[in-house]
Amino acid sequence: MSTFADLGVPVPLFLGPHRYAEGATDGRRCVLCDRRGVCLPLDDVMVPCDACGGQTRVRTRRRSDTCHRCAAPVTLPFASGVPLPLRGCVACLRAGRWAQSHVTEAGVIDAELLRTPRYATFQGERWLFCHDLPMVYLGEWTRPDFESARPGAGYDLFAEIIRDVDPATIADAWEHGLTLHHGEPDLRVYVFRCRHCATLRTHSDCG
Repeated sequence: MSTFADLGVPVPLFLGPHRYAEGATDGRRCVLCDRRGVCLPLDDVMVPCDACGGQTRVRTRRRSDTCHRCAAPVTLPFASGVPLPLRGCVACLRAGRWAQSHVTEAGVIDAELLRTPRYATFQGERWLFCHDLPMVYLGEWTRPDFESARPGAGYDLFAEIIRDVDPATIADAWEHGLTLHHGEPDLRVYVFRCRHCATLRTHSDCG
């Protein structure tokens, strides 16, 4: 499974496969640079304010906003008539031409996270922090991922870092390889690694 780095656009905080990015769709045209590739739903786009000359963020859901410097009305200068959601490429996200908002477990997010795709979840994103820094998202792990991370003791690692899940659910999920018979996970596990100490933490969804 390819990552954003494999596509030529490294994302330091998102090392999991790019298919885990929320709303990721291949072969779409970016409304900002007109290139085709993996695109994501746009949140906030940086546009110039005619009144004060500064850059301000416009929420694409509304297509217009007020400048956060001078409160003058600002409108998206492109994509008139294009249905929502507008989509932008990861290269433009990394270049700071648009930003993705994130739900985190901490109140403060740094600029790097704003230039990082959200990860797809069933019950909602919650980006994890360690040492007051956003952790690196590694992907949605299943049994082979845990076994690869700790050979011979994959279950120990799994049980060790899962939080707020009933022990019986943990054991049952492991027994079934973290998937149901129909292929849909009964317990989704999103794994993060600390940039400072390499500690692994998880956010999980129970089906």
